[in-house]
Amino acid sequence: CVVAGPVLLGAGLLRPLGAGLLFRGALVPWLGRFVSKRAVIVCISALFALLHVEHGAAMVVPFVMGVVFGWSRLETGSVWAAVAVHATFNTASIAVSVLL
Repeated sequence: CVVAGPVLLGAGLLRPLGAGLLFRGALVPWLGRFVSKRAVIVCISALFALLHVEHGAAMVVPFVMGVVFGWSRLETGSVWAAVAVHATFNTASIAVSVLL
């Protein structure tokens, strides 16, 4: 499909890169100066979920994924781990939606 390349590039790589740099790269270390690691993950995940409000009641999925991304960032000490997990999740989601 002609659209698949741009969609995969945008949603599969560029969005996770942008979100990773903003949420896990900038906000996690900044907020971490004031609150516990657990509070950082919850707060950043809630913000991440709010930015996915178009999912409606399914905002729980972006929240849970935000927890996974935040945990991977804090456990590895690298924003790139969170970007990789996010990119993998988005790409797999796109692939499944195309196949169905």
